[in-house]
Amino acid sequence: MQRLKNQKLQIILSWTAVVLWMLLIFTFSAQHGTKSTCLSDMAAEIIMKKINVIIPPDSQTGTTTNLVKTFKYILRKSAHIGEYFILGALVMNAMKTSKVPKFKAFIMSILLCILYAMSDEIHQHFVPGRSAQVSDVLIDTIGAIGGTGLRLLIRRRNSTSCVE
Repeated sequence: MQRLKNQKLQIILSWTAVVLWMLLIFTFSAQHGTKSTCLSDMAAEIIMKKINVIIPPDSQTGTTTNLVKTFKYILRKSAHIGEYFILGALVMNAMKTSKVPKFKAFIMSILLCILYAMSDEIHQHFVPGRSAQVSDVLIDTIGAIGGTGLRLLIRRRNSTSCVE
């Protein structure tokens, strides 16, 4: 009886983590385009300052400006991958906790993440200063596959390890 209660609690907690992470993604997506860009730029500047200590910028060429622009773009897209990597891992964990069979859990986790990425881009279409981009859904999907795959590998390792 106690084991059943613990299992139900684990299921509830794992799906709660998924919903909370989705709310966090939604909150980021609801930011006005200017605020979102400002936050990304601030993060990029902090990182670039640390890099410039190691690699001093060349002030006689325009490469520094192009490098910063490229870095900011990569940072923004990396954030997409990171958000959905975590979402994929959380969804796969919730599927595992809910006792969904391995292959079905993998496919359902990725599909849920893709559907959420699509709905997120539609949401962004209605946020001032933001736009919906199919490329972002593809980038989100890469992150989700990575997170889901990693969680699947962890699941497989835990199920095949021996207890001494």
